[in-house]
Amino acid sequence: MTPPLSDLDLRIVASLDPLAQPFALLHRDACLRLGMPHYYFTQGARSDEYQSYLDKKLGAGAASAKVSKHVVGMAWDANNWDAKPIASHWWSVFGQEAERLGLVWGGRFASKDLGHVEMPASRKELESYRAVTVTALALLVAGSVALIARAEKP
Repeated sequence: MTPPLSDLDLRIVASLDPLAQPFALLHRDACLRLGMPHYYFTQGARSDEYQSYLDKKLGAGAASAKVSKHVVGMAWDANNWDAKPIASHWWSVFGQEAERLGLVWGGRFASKDLGHVEMPASRKELESYRAVTVTALALLVAGSVALIARAEKP
């Protein structure tokens, strides 16, 4: 059984786009089940302003607000620190489990970001997918309502 989420973990996961939330939780659960001692969410969705600040502060180490998936809630950062930095073995597990779930692991980036995980595809594709999904759900609900109304007629 995996340990419960802390209040901070819950807030960070809630900050993610609803499409990303189950993937973040599945990734955490998979890593913990494989023996990773801890899994703490450290960042979720970020504002354009904060991402721009990180870009200026870290330079090549942070994506601009125009491309970061944190800005649209499609990326999160996590760590396993418990008084000492995570062992390199656990970073491998962390990355392998992200990729097994079809996610993108920051450990493969040119500027390695070992604790970073994001949804696949570009921001534009993800935003289009979200729009299509919302439209499809609206049509499905409308169709279901129409079918129910028709079925209720004598």
